[in-house]
Amino acid sequence: MKVLYTYIGFSDEVRELLLNFCKTKFVLHSKLYLDHITLNYYSKQNLFKEDLYKNGEDVKFNVVGFIEDDKCQALVCELPENIICSNKIPHITVACNDIAPKYSNELLLKKEYIKIEKIELTGKIHNKTV
Repeated sequence: MKVLYTYIGFSDEVRELLLNFCKTKFVLHSKLYLDHITLNYYSKQNLFKEDLYKNGEDVKFNVVGFIEDDKCQALVCELPENIICSNKIPHITVACNDIAPKYSNELLLKKEYIKIEKIELTGKIHNKTV
């Protein structure tokens, strides 16, 4: 099996809490994601390192903001210092309109997000394999 990416996943209860929060901030785009924070995406240049993350480890994180445009919506996150994230701005892609969810990285670099009072949550580190 090959590891495609490492992420922080969360329970149905956390997802429901986040979904309810998002519904207070914007009308959701057509394709809902809202299921993880990507920590590291692996490619030929960026190979999986087994000792970088502890699969199954609980991780506390904070949602500290949100952002949207006509293509994508995302929640901005803060992670503990010991958790490495390859994205410049850790986030959860909420929903998109006719564009791949990786667009959220571009959106976060071109536009400032709206800050909120932090929401403290817990997730679990997982590896997505094929």
